[in-house]
Amino acid sequence: YGNSMILYGGCDHSKNEQFEDVWKYNFDTYEWVTLRGSIPARFAHASCIVEDNLYIFGGKSLETDQRFNELYVYDLK
Repeated sequence: YGNSMILYGGCDHSKNEQFEDVWKYNFDTYEWVTLRGSIPARFAHASCIVEDNLYIFGGKSLETDQRFNELYVYDLK
């Protein structure tokens, strides 16, 4: 996304933790910034960026092993 990389979610199986964080890494300044967000925690999802929107589809819950069939749109502006 521009000169940046966007990261969302994921899990740490060794600690039985999953994440709902949205991070932006700037390749010019070599800095990470936490972005605001309200997307539920998940991992094994698919995502893509179209214009200024991050689309996140599906994924799994580490706690319940539930598979999701939801689409979230995250405004990167």
